Amino acid sequence: MLIKPLLPLLSILTTPIFGASWIVPGAVWTDTDGVKIDAHGGGIFKYEDTFYWIGQGDGDNVTARMYSSTDLLNWENRGLQSTVGGMWRPKLAILEGGFWIYGQVSRRVQPLESTQIVGGYTITQPAVYLPPNNYSYSDTGTWYLLTSADHNTVQVNKINIDGTIGARVNSLST
Repeated sequence: MLIKPLLPLLSILTTPIFGASWIVPGAVWTDTDGVKIDAHGGGIFKYEDTFYWIGQGDGDNVTARMYSSTDLLNWENRGLQSTVGGMWRPKLAILEGGFWIYGQVSRRVQPLESTQIVGGYTITQPAVYLPPNNYSYSDTGTWYLLTSADHNTVQVNKINIDGTIGARVNSLST
């Protein structure tokens, strides 16, 4: 059959028209413009009906970059989210209707705040010395920051309602 050998070619030609329909392990993952996705060390956050992927843009002086998707396959590049350079492992949180990015800048946690989920993030408070790793959200509406220190301690800090890094609530050392 002549059609069977042409199926891979047809799939490649129709993907830009219809969007991605699967993820190919080991392949370069591109955004809706066909550009390689550049969001390292971050995470995916769902807000309303859209997923937001925040990560460090490796080619942009390590600045927080965001992508959005409604299907987790096709990602639209939403651009750099601030002018803060050297920000590693950015994470996204929502507190009291405001949007926050927390990321590591010079071994400190730098909070950035915006009134909208995409863009407009600015420094509203000084950085705090805590190397960031992850966030956790409880059913009570409280956010927690999980960090590592000295390569052998896991520390949990509460994120206050105003977005500031709160007191340590727990730690575990090996």
